[in-house]
Amino acid sequence: MFTVTQINAYEELVALKEEWNILLDKNGTNINFLTYEWITNWWKHFGQENKLFVVIVKNNDNIVGIAPLMLNSKETIQFIGTPLSDYCDFIIGEEKE
Repeated sequence: MFTVTQINAYEELVALKEEWNILLDKNGTNINFLTYEWITNWWKHFGQENKLFVVIVKNNDNIVGIAPLMLNSKETIQFIGTPLSDYCDFIIGEEKE
């Protein structure tokens, strides 16, 4: 069963550390700009004027997708890291049956 949740608090984002990079490894996109470390550090230093809008997709209790998004001051959805990241994307792991 798939569920979708939204993260709006930095503390909730921090709690994803272990699962985030495991999912990123499954994704096969080995880009620094998608790592938990980059996203959380960018947020700490540049995100104050924005609102977290991270979307988590789970299949049962396993995270299968992360959308590292934020709402900017104009209430427009953007990837966290915009415009400083050279690469922004959704993180989607392969589902193993």
